Amino acid sequence: IKKKIDNINIDNEKEIRDLFFLKSFSDPDILIRTGGYKRLSNFIMFNLTYTEFFFSNTLWPEFSIKEFDGILDEYANINRKYGL
Repeated sequence: IKKKIDNINIDNEKEIRDLFFLKSFSDPDILIRTGGYKRLSNFIMFNLTYTEFFFSNTLWPEFSIKEFDGILDEYANINRKYGL
């Protein structure tokens, strides 16, 4: 469905969020990029403000639960300050 952006109230966060892919879903806490690339490629840019990024050289088909658990452990030890 195509939505006109002329009538968006920029003071209304819901109207702005409705323009983006995640809409009303919570912003992600973690983004894991596999394959050795260290770029976002315009992937949900609006929703990544406070997301922690993890980059893996492992290609997606070989990405393991062990590596995922390691990332979760590393994330658990981050002192998140949310821009402060």
